[in-house]
Amino acid sequence: MIEVFKTGVCQQREAERLINEITDLFPGYKANFDLDDCDHILRIESISRKIETEKVISLLNKTGYEAEILDDKIIPFSHREVCPHHHAENPGNTERIANICVHLQSIHEN
Repeated sequence: MIEVFKTGVCQQREAERLINEITDLFPGYKANFDLDDCDHILRIESISRKIETEKVISLLNKTGYEAEILDDKIIPFSHREVCPHHHAENPGNTERIANICVHLQSIHEN
């Protein structure tokens, strides 16, 4: 299971301190920050148990930082919407084109 949080953590030193605290308090959690992201993302992964999101948020709040869960956003789309020109040019090769379209979209999003 993976949970992603928007945080107010901006400093690398604080991020490292919080990662150590999270992994000490919650054995089995792997945590990392992406401070370059505009939301100062905290990602937590746990293989062995459910992530206790309220406790993680409470921990960050107690140390003076805002935190909230970032919900998964799944945006439905058809491959024709993403790459309509490919489908018009190659209507018989839909599966291969669909895979390319998804790959191109993932590159664009990153």
